[in-house]
Amino acid sequence: MTGRLPARPTTPRRAGTANPVLLLGVVSIVVVSLLIVSCLMLRGEVALIGDAGGSGAGTADRPLRVYCAAGLREPTETILRQYADAYSVKAELHTNGSGALFGQVRAEAEQGGGPDLYITAEEAWATRGRELGLLREVIPIGTQRPVLIVQPGNPKDIRSLRDLVSPEREVAFGIANEGAAIGVRTRLIADAMGIREPIEAMRKTEQETVVALASAVALRSLDAAVVWDTTAFLTPGVEVVPPDPQEAEAFGLGTSRISICITASCDRPAAAMKLARFLSAPDNGLRVYSEAGIAVQAAAPGLHDAGTDRSH
Repeated sequence: MTGRLPARPTTPRRAGTANPVLLLGVVSIVVVSLLIVSCLMLRGEVALIGDAGGSGAGTADRPLRVYCAAGLREPTETILRQYADAYSVKAELHTNGSGALFGQVRAEAEQGGGPDLYITAEEAWATRGRELGLLREVIPIGTQRPVLIVQPGNPKDIRSLRDLVSPEREVAFGIANEGAAIGVRTRLIADAMGIREPIEAMRKTEQETVVALASAVALRSLDAAVVWDTTAFLTPGVEVVPPDPQEAEAFGLGTSRISICITASCDRPAAAMKLARFLSAPDNGLRVYSEAGIAVQAAAPGLHDAGTDRSH
């Protein structure tokens, strides 16, 4: 005898019975695919505005591509629909955090492409875009400021940003990541108040956009968050906490300028400029933005002169 163990008898698999290893592989692929789709959805939203007809064969037939800060999606979509009705010009609206979109503008420019317009809620990215030669035109249209929002009735009695990091209160709060303009400004405020470290350590969540952050408070999954005043204005089911006088100076650092930018990679500059003029016209775009709670500013002199820098 050799001491070899006898072979274990095998039971033939019945016809039509799934191979468990193969089944596990298929399930894994499906799960991974769903995760990938979910991640792509979180990266932003895309909407085609205007008549979907047309051949799309030439450059002039394709929709104008507009990258827009997520918090400005609602009024911007309204304006683009008005523009499409008035001039039969389609637009493809991409929304995400201003910083995330700036990264896309930069990456696509390196490949010879990119959007026609970029609407940012953070002036630093507009400035950086000019420095890098990514933006040929910057048109400021207004400002928005950060506010602290809570659930209706303020059940946790939150009165200041410092209350969020009070161990006794156990506040479930969130902040936006630095790919969103409000995420950048929230950290700037926290730095000025000397509470950046506890804010980062005690946050319950970090969202990609200001809209997702406000929605989390409205859905009661968060007690509080810092969002734009315009986002709070457009989000039902949230309450704005009156500013704490001791935090007013720090919150003042959070005010940011909104700009409409024409990209250097735009191959339809005349069409893009026409749309930018509509977006920034007092009786068109600025009226809609104002109704959405944005502190709009008058159009700069010479706006209708193509090729003029509006960033100063």
